[in-house]
Amino acid sequence: MEKNKTFNWAITQLREGKKVRRPMWAEDSYWVLGVDEKIEWHNEYRYDNATVHLNQLEATDWEIYRPTFDDIEFFVDNKPVMKLSENGNIYIRNRLIWNDKEVVKGMRYLLLGVKQ
Repeated sequence: MEKNKTFNWAITQLREGKKVRRPMWAEDSYWVLGVDEKIEWHNEYRYDNATVHLNQLEATDWEIYRPTFDDIEFFVDNKPVMKLSENGNIYIRNRLIWNDKEVVKGMRYLLLGVKQ
C-alpha cells in the first residue's frame, strides 16, 4: 500500500470531487465534500456530517473510495438522490426502498448501454 497519503492529500481529492476513505473503515464508508465544503460521511444506507478525529488528521493511509459494486448514483446539489446497486438494491435519498436485479439491469442498459 502506498503511504504518505495525508489528510491534506485527502482534502485535495475531496475538492476534486473524489470520495476518500481509510482502509480501517467499513468497506462501504467514505467521505465526500458537501455544500459549503462540509465533509460528509457516507455509507450504503445513510450519510451525516463527518466527525474528524486527531488520528485521521495524522493518518498517512488515506485512499480513493472505489465501491465494491458498480453503482449508478444520481446527485442533486451534491446530495445523493438515487442509487442503483449491481446487487439489485435501489436507494432513494439513501434509503433502501426495493431490491430488484432485473430493474437495475434494465436501468443500467437504458442509461449506459451496458448488458450484464
